[in-house]
Amino acid sequence: MTSNDHPTAPDHLAPAAPKLNHLNLCTSDVPSLSKLFTQHFAFTTLQAADTSAMLQGSDGFSLVLTQIDPHAPPTYPHSVLFTRHISFHVGFMLAAPAHVHAKHQELQAAGWQPKPIQTFKALGAAWTAFYCPAGDGIEVEVNAHISLPAGPPVGAS
Repeated sequence: MTSNDHPTAPDHLAPAAPKLNHLNLCTSDVPSLSKLFTQHFAFTTLQAADTSAMLQGSDGFSLVLTQIDPHAPPTYPHSVLFTRHISFHVGFMLAAPAHVHAKHQELQAAGWQPKPIQTFKALGAAWTAFYCPAGDGIEVEVNAHISLPAGPPVGAS
């Protein structure tokens, strides 16, 4: 085998699509952000320290939180795609708009300051959602898809 040769899988094995393994969020307060995700979004703590934490979601997704450089706070980008406030965020989808309202109340009761709940159309669907600032420019979106009433197909007479 030369340095340009690569091992190949047998023809009957299709290559697997890569799986998104983790996301690293930089924050000035690792313990507080960790608490938000574990207490309100069903993550469990795998490892934790003052300057880093590894959390795992119920689906196996890992969320890594790391301490920012205090002299260079993070600047997350803002989207130009939407006219309403959209910035860098992590999103959680719930089963129904009633669950979005319940999560909003839960976060308020815990001392977080979620923004008002909105109903809107975006990306070809209707949604009930809110954003909750989590510090350092990070926002958490909580949403539910709204089922629109059945009707005639678009363009039907």
